[in-house]
Amino acid sequence: MTKRDAKLTISSRIERDDEIEKIVFAVDGTIEDDGERITIKYTEPDDDGAKPTKTEISFEKSRRGEITLTRRDGVNSLMLFKVGTRYTWQYDVGFMSMTFCTSTLELSNTVEYDGGEFNVYYVIENYGVELQRVR
Repeated sequence: MTKRDAKLTISSRIERDDEIEKIVFAVDGTIEDDGERITIKYTEPDDDGAKPTKTEISFEKSRRGEITLTRRDGVNSLMLFKVGTRYTWQYDVGFMSMTFCTSTLELSNTVEYDGGEFNVYYVIENYGVELQRVR
């Protein structure tokens, strides 16, 4: 397995009704390649004094169109992105857990051990009600 430090830029565009929220941050993290799977790890910036959230993005190199995103500690969730797939998951904030469904509309992934990017466009629903669209 090879592992190295990485500089990451995370950019999100969240659309709710007529409102658009943009979030951009740069963070230090790591990237690992075990020969079959690439894993990117980082800790999300703490902006409100809450417990930091450790994030892990991973995929098998032979299946680049299926990305797993795991968040732990500050919030807990496990999301799967695959075009044309609806995935139900729990969003646990410590004192309560909510159920959501994610539908992946678009996904591209050029991440290699030496760099790249992935882009995903998905819809988050709660019991059939669309809450937001995220890029």
